[in-house]
Amino acid sequence: MNKSHNHNIVSWIALALSIIACIITWVRVDVYFTNDTFVGIMAGFMGACATIVVGAQIYNSIETSKKIKKIEGLQVLLKKDLEESKQSWRKSEGRIQALLDYSHGIAISNHNLFICYEFLYEALKEALLHCSPDEVRHILHDLKVTVKKIEKQESNNPKNFQVTYSIPPEEMNPQSLSKLSNFPFIKKEYTEIYQAYLNIISKYTSNVKEYEI
Repeated sequence: MNKSHNHNIVSWIALALSIIACIITWVRVDVYFTNDTFVGIMAGFMGACATIVVGAQIYNSIETSKKIKKIEGLQVLLKKDLEESKQSWRKSEGRIQALLDYSHGIAISNHNLFICYEFLYEALKEALLHCSPDEVRHILHDLKVTVKKIEKQESNNPKNFQVTYSIPPEEMNPQSLSKLSNFPFIKKEYTEIYQAYLNIISKYTSNVKEYEI
């Protein structure tokens, strides 16, 4: 079927060429090239070339504009990804710092409960910014336990009881945490813990010793 179709096409082309040859043979057309004809042909040729060049420039300009827009879009996405990566890194860094402060506090709790409280306070600050609510609650619970232990020590041996700190107590008041967005959720609990801590220290204002870590 395809071969027959191809033969038909060739036949029609041959017929058309034959007719054209006959017309050229029977009808003589003399074409005379003068200077004006040459100039007209060259002008037409140059005009066609100029049109092609302008068209190509317009096409390239459109393509360039599309590429620039695409690049700008990629830059916006890249900037967004970088910002998200920075925020993620800051959060991870803050969480690590919270865990380090918490670990230091627990490690020193057997030697100095006041310094333990200070480390837990620092851990709480970082946790309010970078950690989950459960982790914040956990640190808050340990602060409360630490104050209970201080109260127990004070009641067991009030004569030899000594307050030791490296951070002035007033710097750890609830107001110092008020700028943190998550603090309102624990404000009441921390205020109660801090007040109990401050009440113990105020009893021994004449027996306060600064502690260097």
